Amino acid sequence: MINFLRIPGHYQLRRYFRAGLRSQLLELISTRDLEKEIHGILVSGIRRFPRAKPLKMVRILKNRFSSCATALEEIKRYTTLLTFLGSDFVAQSEEFIVEHREKDQNHILLCGLQEYIEGTILDPWHLSDESSLEHFYIPNPETTTQEFTRQAVSDIKGFVGAITAMVKQTGLIPDLAGDGNLMLSHRGRLKLVDINNIIKIKPGPEIQLDDKGYPCCDKSMEVLSILGHKIARIQSPLVDDPFLGKFFDLERRQRVNELEQAFYQNL
Repeated sequence: MINFLRIPGHYQLRRYFRAGLRSQLLELISTRDLEKEIHGILVSGIRRFPRAKPLKMVRILKNRFSSCATALEEIKRYTTLLTFLGSDFVAQSEEFIVEHREKDQNHILLCGLQEYIEGTILDPWHLSDESSLEHFYIPNPETTTQEFTRQAVSDIKGFVGAITAMVKQTGLIPDLAGDGNLMLSHRGRLKLVDINNIIKIKPGPEIQLDDKGYPCCDKSMEVLSILGHKIARIQSPLVDDPFLGKFFDLERRQRVNELEQAFYQNL
């Protein structure tokens, strides 16, 4: 356990079952809810063990920053993302910087207390049209399949427009391609939950690889294209852009897929 985290008795921290390449994730849960999960509660004479749902997600970046300035630059990219997407399309996070002593050395960590999004992972690679969104619906009393799909389509249209505007105006794009980065709530609301890999698009023909060796920039542009074409039913305005049109070249995409395969083979 990271030793700078000290939570009073009302709350507990538990390691989240999913972990990113760049972040360690912990659940912030109520002690009372955790006790119900462990010891159970009686409902109509039957003992049930409801899982304690996180109140927030504690995110700790694995990277160590050389200075507060570099950590603040990372936070600045998140605020840019929030400016374009707003709270409707991105999980909100309270970012904070921690000086952490480890092995007699001080390190600067960037952490976040992030909104917990309950729902299902939106896998863009298996989308064919609007009807395919029904596969992500989990039956619940809050909404029907039709209402879920209608809301998801509406949110995806808004999301594509917001990301497109961000790309064109700032040259930044978040990681849309990572497993679990896009979530659909039980009501069909779309949320981007990974805010730690926001890429600055570079000019030129070179295929950018992120710090883990993944062609994140190209794959994120591909996801944006899939969402726009197959769900939002709009032709991406980026195709004819002199700076961004390169991402839609078929030969380039083949090379990107080869780099992606090499990345997974080396994991």
